Amino acid sequence: MLRTRILTAAMLTGALLAAVPMAPALGDGSPNPRPSVGVDDGYIEGSTGIGQKDPSKPSKPNPPVEHHPPADSNPEDSLEGLDPALRAQIQQCLRDNPSDLCYEGLVSSVDVSAVAREVVARLHLPDPTPRFGPDPDANEWHMLAVGYPLWLWTSGPTRLTTTATRYGLSFTLTATWQDTRFEFGDGHSLTCRSTSPYPAATKPGTPSPTCGYTYQKVSPAAGYTVRAHTNWRVDWAAAGQSGSLDTTYTGSRTVQVGELSALIVR
Repeated sequence: MLRTRILTAAMLTGALLAAVPMAPALGDGSPNPRPSVGVDDGYIEGSTGIGQKDPSKPSKPNPPVEHHPPADSNPEDSLEGLDPALRAQIQQCLRDNPSDLCYEGLVSSVDVSAVAREVVARLHLPDPTPRFGPDPDANEWHMLAVGYPLWLWTSGPTRLTTTATRYGLSFTLTATWQDTRFEFGDGHSLTCRSTSPYPAATKPGTPSPTCGYTYQKVSPAAGYTVRAHTNWRVDWAAAGQSGSLDTTYTGSRTVQVGELSALIVR
């Protein structure tokens, strides 16, 4: 049996960022579930927070993060890609005393920025499904109207903070929404750096002050598939290192667009 040493608990402890309470959701009266942020492989710890995007702060051009399906929460399954000798040492340590403290020498053996990409790829960020105001499901035809101004947005806060552990490294993560690109299914698209949920008391026909669109033609029988690509910058810090990564979440919704006809009675 290989002899191992247990890493002291204080060696890789990450600094926690304070979470700010979530503000009440604005919208058209429809349910707006509380969004979640976390890591889907069982290594999550921490909390969520909310803030406002600073429109004056430019985004850094970073390579996009490729998302992967959830990984198993077994700690040994997270050792893939490590040096074989180090992996064997950690596996033996985990068998003797299962703990996240079995990763001695990891900081010098692993590319922390590469691990950060893995963590970011497993983040849960707010639902990117496009939302419309007025809501087409609120009228008897369940459709949007040609020539009628729409409000566009996606649910959730624009800033979230959490911590996560991967390979024994403690990460502090702050995700900041950058913009959303809407594709309307009719050949047009729009990128919005600010959006506004549709207030229930809005006067009919009022255009969105931040992000809106007006369809000019009726949809085919199958409807238009509208996609929303929400772009985020994720700042991370771990083991005395830090950086930022860009990631995109995409949601879609199919809508019918028709014409409203007026009946004139003499």
